[in-house]
Amino acid sequence: MRPSRCVLPLQVNAKAPPPPLSGSACRVASTAEKTPVRQALAKRFEKIHEHGKPEVTFPCDGLGKNIREIVFETGSGHGFSLDLWRLRLAEDHASWDVRAIAYGLDPRVITHKPGVPQRLLAGRLDRWKVDALLAKVRVALSAEVHEVLPPQKPGDTTEIDSATASFSSNDFHVMVRLVDTDGRVLEREFTGYEGNDVQDRYLPVQLAIEALDPVTKALDFEERDPNDDDLDFFAERFDASSVRFDEEFHWWVTERYVELAKTLGSPAIASALLGRLQFTNADRSKVDARADAVEALAHITGWDARKDDVGRPVDVAEAAAAYVDECKPAPRAD
Repeated sequence: MRPSRCVLPLQVNAKAPPPPLSGSACRVASTAEKTPVRQALAKRFEKIHEHGKPEVTFPCDGLGKNIREIVFETGSGHGFSLDLWRLRLAEDHASWDVRAIAYGLDPRVITHKPGVPQRLLAGRLDRWKVDALLAKVRVALSAEVHEVLPPQKPGDTTEIDSATASFSSNDFHVMVRLVDTDGRVLEREFTGYEGNDVQDRYLPVQLAIEALDPVTKALDFEERDPNDDDLDFFAERFDASSVRFDEEFHWWVTERYVELAKTLGSPAIASALLGRLQFTNADRSKVDARADAVEALAHITGWDARKDDVGRPVDVAEAAAAYVDECKPAPRAD
């Protein structure tokens, strides 16, 4: 029997993190912390009914006092962007390790090395600089905003205002994830278009990301070759995000992730890439992502199924089928 042409390098099992604590915790935000968040959300909230008013509440965020990891993503569909950020509390507990990946293949303006879809960032920030932002991030991320209507007086049969819908062509992606020192997680995400029917989902996340704006300006991106830490970070985000790859409005985020995999892919994401190779109801986005996934798998496995045994070109769909047939999950060892 011919051996498989898809040989993935042996992976070593990482030390499993401790399981998160059962139950939840709750840091009580002060009035001084909640007031500016409430005011900002109320100002941005677009009324659905003429006499409606925004109401902002702050349920428990389910996290303990201290945060050990901050992950956030931002992107614009029409702006050809996708930025991935991760901050981890350093072992010395005196600083935060920062790592980021910025997608940058804007077909209108190419400002980086041709053919390389990403810029990379790695650095460290003093703990107090990040901790000073965390209170607002937590309060914004836990906020719930919705519209309330004035109560009708007894006997009042006046018809309640009809709803007015608003929409925008602005499609964007935002996600913030906080992990506390005991492993509890708070995460909110939105991918789609602006509109008053979904503003309760994206306004708090946008505000949380804006609170982290000083972090994004404190360090500089570089055009350099990725190192192992970059690959590990990308694999972590790719794996976590792949569960949303087929969600409505998520197609352009999926495209950019898979395109980044051509240069940042590793055996850790091979299985998720295989999931981009077969689909029904083919459209342009799925076809393009399949071609990028095939290129990424060729880089990861060392076998380019786009060529036959004598080097002749093979159709992308045929190459994709070959990877599905021959690639198996990478073996693991302790």
